[in-house]
Amino acid sequence: MTDLGEFSGRAQKAYQHESLPVAIYALTELLDKQMAAEQIGETAFMSKQVISIDLMLTHARLAKLYAEAGQTNSCEQHFIEALNCAKADSKLAITNRETLMDFLAKIDKGAK
Repeated sequence: MTDLGEFSGRAQKAYQHESLPVAIYALTELLDKQMAAEQIGETAFMSKQVISIDLMLTHARLAKLYAEAGQTNSCEQHFIEALNCAKADSKLAITNRETLMDFLAKIDKGAK
């Protein structure tokens, strides 16, 4: 879990301040760690809901970056994955690309 926190911090900094390739690389590394955590399952430190939301945000950020880079296939793949993760938490009411990107914008605005 400590590694996940470190990867998350580095990925967030890269997402906010680095070039597209660097940000994509950092978020992809984070996604790998998050997917490994998902395989482990719920722990005392992370609930299934938190893992799903983290995965959703990482996929959404990657979709956004791939869209900016003009990589439509990768963008679409990550949007689909983000929406699938969002379905795991019905309280979020994220059902389409627009609501996902609005939610991401609010989260990212608060993170700065």
